[in-house]
Amino acid sequence: MTDFVLEVINSHDLAIQTTTDVNFVLRSSGQFSDANFNTTSQYYNHAYMDISAMNAPLVFFRPMTSSSRIAYIPGIQEHIAGANGATQKRGTVLKWYNLTIGTMQYYIFDQWVPPERSDYGIQAFDGSGNIIFDAGWNFMKVVNIKWLDPGFPNHASDPGGSNWTSVGTMGAGTLAGSMPNPRGWIYQGLGTFGIVLYESFHFDGASNEVMISLVPRGEFLDEAPATGWMHDASLSHVMAVDVSSLPTNYNSISVSAS
Repeated sequence: MTDFVLEVINSHDLAIQTTTDVNFVLRSSGQFSDANFNTTSQYYNHAYMDISAMNAPLVFFRPMTSSSRIAYIPGIQEHIAGANGATQKRGTVLKWYNLTIGTMQYYIFDQWVPPERSDYGIQAFDGSGNIIFDAGWNFMKVVNIKWLDPGFPNHASDPGGSNWTSVGTMGAGTLAGSMPNPRGWIYQGLGTFGIVLYESFHFDGASNEVMISLVPRGEFLDEAPATGWMHDASLSHVMAVDVSSLPTNYNSISVSAS
């Protein structure tokens, strides 16, 4: 007898669910504020998000003002002092030292199987009988993507990140955004040193216009390099997801200054 295989196709003829894949589902949501950041630097502030328990996290934020713009550097394994040699996967959040972000809402999606089960609706299982889809889960609903071509935006006249470039609107509604692969920008400052900043974004207006700018990384190069993107041919993009029906506090994680 042939095994039953489920495949769900969207209006673009793309498979959005099969019996072999686990989709991105909400893993965590919550808030943090200026109080969660390390403020010892007079140039940049940073905070760490503990994503140790996650498989392939995509982190989204709702920065709704120019002051709340932040950059997110994907997580890496780092040694944590005093933790018996244990390592922790941490994502780094960067903000300007002289700006207040207020309360920042975050949503993290991951390829995982939530513990919740629906009382009714469609469920799907893999070949080993493990559940991989439940119609009641909080799936990641991508509503728009804006690609940033190599060389765009050009921040040459804005080394301090005080201006921003519009890359278009994402559409009305309650949206959260992510830059999964932010690019680094270098400019000369502090004499002959190179200063490294990373792409950041914020939403503006009812149509969620995306504004791209820069936030300091806290890295300084010993020599004065050519100014501009760290990798000239690199692409970047902003993703927007609909979070209107998602819980704002779900399996919240630690966001700390160290």
